[in-house]
Amino acid sequence: MPGLPAQQEPATSLTPESFLRWKEERDSHLRQAQEAAAAQRLLDLDAGRVAPTGKELYERHPELFADY
Repeated sequence: MPGLPAQQEPATSLTPESFLRWKEERDSHLRQAQEAAAAQRLLDLDAGRVAPTGKELYERHPELFADY
């Protein structure tokens, strides 16, 4: 038939085991990326390269928010 590829690659079967393996790898990579970003954020805060959010100020310096 015109317009169809002459030969198609066989489809990869998706099993529950292969999906779980992929999901665990993906979650691991995402977790590592989030941890690295959080560590970099702390370094940037300490170096004064970025301004802290209100939550970060409260967590790091609660004495600034004491009621007088």
